[in-house]
Amino acid sequence: MSWQPVDTVDQIVQEVFSPPLNKLRFEQIERRKWVRSKKPLIREVVQLIAMKGACFSPIWGFSLDFVPHISAGRVRWHRTAKSTRLDLSYDPYDYDERPCKICQFQSVEGMRITTAKLSDEVVTSSSEFFGPVRTVADLPRAFEEKLKRPTLRFGFLNYIQHPMAYAFVLAKCGRPRKARKWLDIAKKYHELDEIELDKLALAFEAVQSKH
Repeated sequence: MSWQPVDTVDQIVQEVFSPPLNKLRFEQIERRKWVRSKKPLIREVVQLIAMKGACFSPIWGFSLDFVPHISAGRVRWHRTAKSTRLDLSYDPYDYDERPCKICQFQSVEGMRITTAKLSDEVVTSSSEFFGPVRTVADLPRAFEEKLKRPTLRFGFLNYIQHPMAYAFVLAKCGRPRKARKWLDIAKKYHELDEIELDKLALAFEAVQSKH
């Protein structure tokens, strides 16, 4: 059985994924990760992540400039293309019985064929995901659709960033009561001291004042 090193995987992914994504105005910012920053406060991300079994699988979603995240018990921000984090994500493994993936246990030619098929699927499916969200006002519906979508693996609450992002999206869109409910849910995922809780509260109030 053939086995390809990561450098070979990256070279094939670069050759196959980058041209169609570049045409859609995505910028490659690191290995196996592309970002498009054409919508105000919204960045669209496509990436391939390493999985068990020497495989790589796609995931895509939105990174939002006005939403904080928690890292090492501190309130942080991801407001540039290079610092993007997925505030709302779509992982085919959560919904598809047999999602396409790239495995290192293939011949180079076999990997090229698999990667080309995967690239076509990712470009089509991610475009369908990104398309309905043109402005921040469209984001609540995207979050609500994720909440309702039946899953085979992980659901909305399995992703630590989703409640935080949903709270700030709702606040930004002028829905404070529901936003506070989700902020309370988000806080349960983290252990924050009083200083960081105050920072989070100030950020939450600031985003409400700018909707």
